[in-house]
Amino acid sequence: MTTGFEVPAEISLIGFDDVLVSRYVRPRLTTVRYPIITMATQAAELALASG
Repeated sequence: MTTGFEVPAEISLIGFDDVLVSRYVRPRLTTVRYPIITMATQAAELALASG
């Protein structure tokens, strides 16, 4: 689909959850990795510690 935008000159895009396909697309896609297991573990520990 053509939108008329030039990437990255006119628009930037950031991916979320470090999707595998982001490693292979051009132009390269910046992604954010969300450490869900670590965050869930810490949340559970905090909840249990606070009684």
